[in-house]
Amino acid sequence: MANLLLQKEECLSKETELNCLMSSEEVKGSIILLNGVSSSGKSMIANSLQEIMDEPYLIVGLDKFFQLYKDAFPKRFNPTPIPEDISPDEGYVLLEKCSVRNRRSSTFHHFLAAFSKAGNNIIADTVLDTENVLKQCINILGEFPVVFVGVHCTLEELEKREQERGDRKLGLVKIHYDRVHAHTIYDIEVDTTNSSPMECAQKIKEAILTNPEELSLKALNQLREKLSFTNG
Repeated sequence: MANLLLQKEECLSKETELNCLMSSEEVKGSIILLNGVSSSGKSMIANSLQEIMDEPYLIVGLDKFFQLYKDAFPKRFNPTPIPEDISPDEGYVLLEKCSVRNRRSSTFHHFLAAFSKAGNNIIADTVLDTENVLKQCINILGEFPVVFVGVHCTLEELEKREQERGDRKLGLVKIHYDRVHAHTIYDIEVDTTNSSPMECAQKIKEAILTNPEELSLKALNQLREKLSFTNG
């Protein structure tokens, strides 16, 4: 009798485990995608959001992912650096043609998709500085529950932060400033010029809780209709 009860408990345990596995595979995790210029405060907002959200969220930072990719990539295949004596517009033309950059960006978006597909909630920061990178993001994440957040800040404050942090190439903010938000539509927008990371995080959380089903994928679907592109 004891053996039968033990076998029954083992079967129930395995069934519960199987149901949990099936559930995690079927339900995609939410993605809160923070898009903004370098030094706009995306990382600090991500940390604040992780503290206050009612469910566990993983933070996936763009800088950390790019460093991971750089460390894993064979150095002999690194692309030629962009010449410093050309204009930002000319530099972006070269970047658009760089297969390594395009593949790295694609890998980042597939990385987010894989985490979500496994049932993980994610807070990710990104810099969608060209229309092609934005289209790539929509192609890969267009079927995932994404809340698209625009993180804004004045150019004056951004340049001040860039000087203070000391770990960014000076002038990067100015190059990004007119590009990062040029083609986008957002579900939620915050401004870190005068608002703290926690204040911005609270605004994002409140907006998500107000109408999560309507909010999720709304901006990406609108962008899909706005932009003409092919799958890739």
